[in-house]
Amino acid sequence: MKKKFVSIQAKIYRISFLMISVGAMLCSFGTFGVLYQDILKKTKMDYQAVVNNVAFSINSNAEDIIRCSEQIITNQSVISYLQDMYAKEQNYQYFLARSNIDQDLKSAAAMNSGLVENITIIDRKGEQISYGMESSDALQIPVSEARGFYRKGEELCYGCPFVGNRPDEAIGRLLINIRDEEFFGALDTLDDFSLYIQLRDSQGNRVADSGAEEGNWEFIGQQTLAPGWQMSAEINRDILTDSIQKALFMIVSLLVSVLVISYLLFRPVLRRITEPLVALTKEIKEFRPENDKEIAFEGISNDEIGMIAREYEKMVHRIRSLVLRLKKQKETEVHLYMSQVNPHFIYNTLYALICVAEKKNELEIAEKIRGVADILCLSLYSRPESTHTIKSEMDAINQYLDILKYKYGEGIQVRWLLEPGMEEKEIHVLLLYPLVENAVFHGLSQAEEKHLTIRIGERDGEEYLEVEDNGIGMSQEEVYTIYDRFEQWRDRMGEEDFEGEKENTCMGLFNLMLRLFFLYGEEARLEIKSTKGKGTRAVIRIKNN
Repeated sequence: MKKKFVSIQAKIYRISFLMISVGAMLCSFGTFGVLYQDILKKTKMDYQAVVNNVAFSINSNAEDIIRCSEQIITNQSVISYLQDMYAKEQNYQYFLARSNIDQDLKSAAAMNSGLVENITIIDRKGEQISYGMESSDALQIPVSEARGFYRKGEELCYGCPFVGNRPDEAIGRLLINIRDEEFFGALDTLDDFSLYIQLRDSQGNRVADSGAEEGNWEFIGQQTLAPGWQMSAEINRDILTDSIQKALFMIVSLLVSVLVISYLLFRPVLRRITEPLVALTKEIKEFRPENDKEIAFEGISNDEIGMIAREYEKMVHRIRSLVLRLKKQKETEVHLYMSQVNPHFIYNTLYALICVAEKKNELEIAEKIRGVADILCLSLYSRPESTHTIKSEMDAINQYLDILKYKYGEGIQVRWLLEPGMEEKEIHVLLLYPLVENAVFHGLSQAEEKHLTIRIGERDGEEYLEVEDNGIGMSQEEVYTIYDRFEQWRDRMGEEDFEGEKENTCMGLFNLMLRLFFLYGEEARLEIKSTKGKGTRAVIRIKNN
C-alpha cells in the first residue's frame, strides 16, 4: 500500500507544535502537581481560620457568663443573706436585703443582656430568688451540683454554688439561663454547605452544631473550648474539589494561551526554515541527469539547510560527471581490450596452425601454440569483471612462461611464494598476468641471470599480489611518469573532449592501473618500486571486504 505523501514542512510544523505542546503541558501539570497539596492546605487553612473565629466567639461568650457568675457569687450581701436568712425575722431589714439582691441580679443581667435570659439564686431549701421569671422548674436542681455549663432539656444553663464560711459548706446555688441563639450565634453565620461544626460535652452529648449534617465531609481539626466542650470541624470535600478545579482551569487557560502565543510567534520562524527545504525538495524532485539546467539556490542561510543545498549542488555536478564518465568508460574499455585485428581471426588461425603442426608430427610446437591459444581464449571470452581462482591464474602464467622458453631457453628462474590457502582465493581473470609480462619483456630481457619471484598473501586487511624481478629497473622519473599519466587520465574522465589514452609507453602497467580503478575504485592500488640497474617490484594491493 502506497504511503500518503506528507511534506517536510508539515512534519516540521507538527513536530514543533507537538514539542511546544508537550513542553507546555509538562510545565503546567508539573506546576499543578507541585501546587496541588499547597492548594488543599491553603483551602483548609482558610476554613480553619473560620473555625478559630467561631471558637473565639463561643469562648468569649462563655467567659462573659463565667465573669457574670463570679460577680454574683462573690457579692458579700448575697452571701450574708443566704447565710443569715433563716436566723432573722422577715422584717424590714429582710425585705430590704431581698430587694438589694434583686437589684444586683437585675444589674448583672443588664450587663449581659445579649446572653443572659434569666438569673436565679436557689437557697439551701430550694427557694428561688430570680430575675427574669418568677419560677422555673427546669432550673430546680440540687444545690450540690458542680460548677459548669450544661443542658436541661432544650435550655442551656450555667450553674455554680455559693460557698459559706467553710469551703465544703454550700449555702446556695446560682443558675443562669443562657440565650442559645446569642451564645452560639457564630454557628448561625456559617455556610452550612461548606463547613460543619459540632460541640459535645465531656460525656459526649451534643451541645450544639452548625446544622448541616448531610454531605461529603472531611475532618480538619478539633479543639477544647473554655466550657470544657470539644469542638470538631469538618469541611465539605466538594469545596476542596472546587478549589482544585479552579486552579486546574487557570492552568489549562494558561496552557492554551501559551500554545496560541507560541504558534503565532514561531510560525514565521518555522516558515523561514521550511521554505528553503521546500525549494530544495522541488529541485530534487525535478532533477534529471541529462538536463543541463544549472542548480542555484538564492537566499540560502548559512546553516545546516544551506549546507545541504550546497552539497546537493555538488552532488548534481558529480552525478552528471559520473554519467559522462560511464559513457567514456565503455569507449575506453573497448580501446584498452580490443585490437585493430579481429581476435577471433587470430584465435582461429592459431588452431589452424596447431592442426598443421600435429600433421607434421611437430607435437611440441603444437603444444606451445595451444598454450598461446588458451591464453588468448581466456582473455577473449572473459568479461572484465570475471573471476577465477589464483591457481587458475598460476596455470595461465606458467603456460605463458613455458612458451617463453623458446625465446630465452631455460634462463628464467621463477619462484612462487604463496601463503597457505591462497590458491583457492578468487581474483579477476589475468589480473596478475600483466605484471609478469611487463617484468619479462621490460625488466629481464637484457639481464644475464633472469630471476622472477611471485608472492601472494594477506597482510593488514589487504590481499597483495607481488611480482619482483632483478632486471634493468626504472628511474624514479619513469615511475612518477606512470602515476602522473594515470592521475591526469582519471581527472579528465568527466570532460567532454576526453579521448582516452593513446600513448604506448609502459601501456601494460598503465592499463593495469585503469583496470584496477574500474574494478575496485579506491579499494585497490598498484605500487611500483624500482631501482635503475637492480630490478623492479610491483605490488597490487586490494582491501578485503
